[in-house]
Amino acid sequence: APPCVAGTFHSSAILSLGLDDDVYEPKHCSLQIGFILRKLDVVLSTLNATHSDIISMTAHVVDIHKNGQDVLKAHCNYMAGKGNATRSVCSWTMVGVSGLLPEGCLVQLEVKAIVRRGPANSLILDRPYGGVKI
Repeated sequence: APPCVAGTFHSSAILSLGLDDDVYEPKHCSLQIGFILRKLDVVLSTLNATHSDIISMTAHVVDIHKNGQDVLKAHCNYMAGKGNATRSVCSWTMVGVSGLLPEGCLVQLEVKAIVRRGPANSLILDRPYGGVKI
């Protein structure tokens, strides 16, 4: 069996970038945060983790007064899981920023999660979505 690892996974920035590094749905915050959370699911699955293993999330949001509600709603729905039996909580921070690069990105997500066990090579990812089209 391959060696297993346990520890903490830190993402520095998950943006709404597709396979060609094009911004997914520029200027549509609710679609971008949904895309980002789907990317996060792929990363967590690769690490043998789920949303219940997340201990903290920080969202950097452009025009927080306009886009903050969309991001908060998406976060709440994501942490609710598949129903009451899978509901989870984590430390949550939302920060307003004047802009993100590349232009058109409205949300950036940082995540810290507990990795209980998994193959050592799963902690090195070329792409946050594992090359899978989301």
